[in-house]
Amino acid sequence: MFILIPTAIIFLCFAYLQLNDNVSIYIQVFLYFIMILTSTVSFKLYKKVKGDMKLQEINSIDLEIHQIHKKLKDEKDESRIVYFNNKIKALEKEKENYS
Repeated sequence: MFILIPTAIIFLCFAYLQLNDNVSIYIQVFLYFIMILTSTVSFKLYKKVKGDMKLQEINSIDLEIHQIHKKLKDEKDESRIVYFNNKIKALEKEKENYS
C-alpha cells in the first residue's frame, strides 16, 4: 500500500508530462508538487504504521510476561517455576531488542 499507490500516482503524473508536449508551467509545477506530496505522505504513513506495529509488539510481550507472572504465583512445582523464570527472561530480552 505504501509503495503501490504512490508509485501509480507518480507514474501517471510522469506519463501525463511525457505524453503532452504543450503543458503549461503551472500544470508542470502542480504535477511535480503532487508527486512530492504523494511521496512525503506515503513515507510519513509508513513511519507511523511501523512505529505503531513496534509498540503493539512490545505491548503483546508485556501482556505475555504479565500472564506468566500470574501463573508463576500459583505454581508449586520447582521445575515449572524455573521454566517460567527462563521464559520471562527470554521475553524481556526480546522486548529489549524491540526497544
